[in-house]
Amino acid sequence: MSEVAKILYDVDEYEIKVNDINKEQQEKMFRMIPSPGTRSYMESAQITMELTRNEKFKPQNELNDDVLTVVGRPGTKMKDWAVEYFKK
Repeated sequence: MSEVAKILYDVDEYEIKVNDINKEQQEKMFRMIPSPGTRSYMESAQITMELTRNEKFKPQNELNDDVLTVVGRPGTKMKDWAVEYFKK
């Protein structure tokens, strides 16, 4: 179980199931995405994952709060987000 899956389960017993598919299946699914921007984002993520898997992706040595840059507020730790999101 991944760290994120464990956090979500611990907070609200929300279970994440993985549907592992191969590269060809991913590419077929990506071709069906109508939005060019979304399709490009997913293709970029696929490239990043493959480079990481093959140890060709240079590790980041610098911590940046990209959430702050993109949405204008600091990032939130996954557990803090889950506790707030799953409040009843």
